[in-house]
Amino acid sequence: MDTANPLSRLFIMTGHQEAGVSKAMNVELVAGLRHLGADASLLDIDAAPGVFAELGYRGFCLIDGNHKIHLPVPIPKFSIMVDHPCMRIDDVATGHPPSEILGWVDESHPEAAAALSLPYRSMFLPHAGPDLVADPLPMAERDIDVFFAASLAEGTTREGWRAGRPDLPALLVDLLFDTVERIETRFEPAIPALLASCAERGVAVNEAFDRAQFCGIVSKAIEIAEMNRRVNVLLSLPELRVCIAASRLPAGLQGRPNVSHTGFIHDFAEIRRLMGRSKIVLNVTAKFPRGSHERIWFGMAEGAAILTEKTVMLNPDFQHGESILYLPQHRLQPGDLDFLAGLLQQPARLQQMAERAGERYRDAHTWKQRAEPLWQALKAVAVSL
Repeated sequence: MDTANPLSRLFIMTGHQEAGVSKAMNVELVAGLRHLGADASLLDIDAAPGVFAELGYRGFCLIDGNHKIHLPVPIPKFSIMVDHPCMRIDDVATGHPPSEILGWVDESHPEAAAALSLPYRSMFLPHAGPDLVADPLPMAERDIDVFFAASLAEGTTREGWRAGRPDLPALLVDLLFDTVERIETRFEPAIPALLASCAERGVAVNEAFDRAQFCGIVSKAIEIAEMNRRVNVLLSLPELRVCIAASRLPAGLQGRPNVSHTGFIHDFAEIRRLMGRSKIVLNVTAKFPRGSHERIWFGMAEGAAILTEKTVMLNPDFQHGESILYLPQHRLQPGDLDFLAGLLQQPARLQQMAERAGERYRDAHTWKQRAEPLWQALKAVAVSL
């Protein structure tokens, strides 16, 4: 290794406490970077201090998640940010060399980072996925109609929130839930949603909130909107064979004979096996209106059809009914998803849809393609240091 050249070695941080999906993503990121010729490898966070000290903090680049790793000297470093900037404000506000790069999974997030005056370079780096599996199970042989894997909680209403927190100002509760509704049902980016809610109620943002308070409202609105949307979609599914991998089921889903609940599954390889048995992989994430989510790509890689939110990023490559299925962009009403029952009786059509999606995914959305702008950004930083 050339210890004078920071591009001669590239570490991707990992650790035993890391979520299973993050571990899976890191493995694919390593493969994508090696495909480009980088000497990339995983580095356990517990071993990192000794490795860095032995190298004298020279001769390597670093990729971490959510800007968690602090180093005493500037090195070429890229952080993959998987949440909204407001939800990571404590990780990104201070304490790192300004040469570091933040890669955000939604195209609106660099704009949000700029609005929050974060002192780092930001770029759009959407989620990606692995190579297509070589021999996916034919659609007609899959025993799960719809598979969903993500966190769940009970839905939250404006009235319930207000009643449970009588000391909160009524205006603050209204601002929060006005923003929730804009994110959940209009799919607006979170900061513009709160700013619009404030404008409609005559609230001067700069006078009413400091940055921490503003970020707290945005973060809570995203959290509530995402959970409300997931519960709404799952409760709107017709009586199909539904498999849910989550720690808990909301009350409205409990006891349904058509719903199989696995509980939380940490091992993402098992999640992938379930995707490979599923006709449709459902992804519900209203917080990325201009980006993507990794479950979309992993589902495509496993040969499933994808039912997900329509986003600015997905729409040019994937058309509803042809290569993907988009959820209606409003709060769902009874009957909105009944079309799925008929579609699931047409495995050949679903097979064609999944194969079309797989071709476009393979050519543009695996980590072999997505790693290129990340690697180029690190090269630019290495030259500047």
